[in-house]
Amino acid sequence: MILDRLEHIARWPLGTAWAEIGAELGQLAAEGAGLPEGEYSLPHGAKAFVQTYVSRDQAEGLYENHHIMADVQTVLDGEEYMLVADAEGLAPDARRGGSDTEFFRETPPASARVLLRPGIFALLLPGEAHMPCLAADRPATVKKLVAKIPAVLLSPAPER
Repeated sequence: MILDRLEHIARWPLGTAWAEIGAELGQLAAEGAGLPEGEYSLPHGAKAFVQTYVSRDQAEGLYENHHIMADVQTVLDGEEYMLVADAEGLAPDARRGGSDTEFFRETPPASARVLLRPGIFALLLPGEAHMPCLAADRPATVKKLVAKIPAVLLSPAPER
């Protein structure tokens, strides 16, 4: 997982596609709460989705993992917590969220608790189970931008 400020998104040396997608995400996120809900096309076949929802208690959440896509999550309005853990060894729930998403009911032995506020992004790679949309203090309305990026597009810069 990478957690950083949106203004630093280009600092991460994950290849040309990341730089181009990150620039577009920065422009979308700059619109903040005024960005309309819906789907947005990004370079290299990536997509972004804007939605508004009420955050939830942890007892109502499930961990999820993606196998093909990386997630970039940033809150446009409000705040939420997200738990992040290693997906290795977790038993998948019978429900599936499509060909790329699996859910887990069990609690991992260790997880990181991440606070997402406007201006902060989290990049989650395949194998990083996450439980998003958790209430910071109490359930509240959150507007969020989530991008789905084919993980094969993200590559570290070659060593010099």
